Amino acid sequence: MSSTLCWAPADPLALAHTWIATFCIHVAMQCQVLQLVLLLQLYICSVLDRDFLHVFQA
Repeated sequence: MSSTLCWAPADPLALAHTWIATFCIHVAMQCQVLQLVLLLQLYICSVLDRDFLHVFQA
């Protein structure tokens, strides 16, 4: 069994994805627009991935 915590990934990109997902689910529960918010989450994460990879490949 690993001593690392499952909810705190060392990878900053994974951490950002987790934070965005948590935030989006919270908003969706408040606003009752789950489908729209999940699409927004996918968009944000895809942009984040693209920009993140671009920074490290530059």
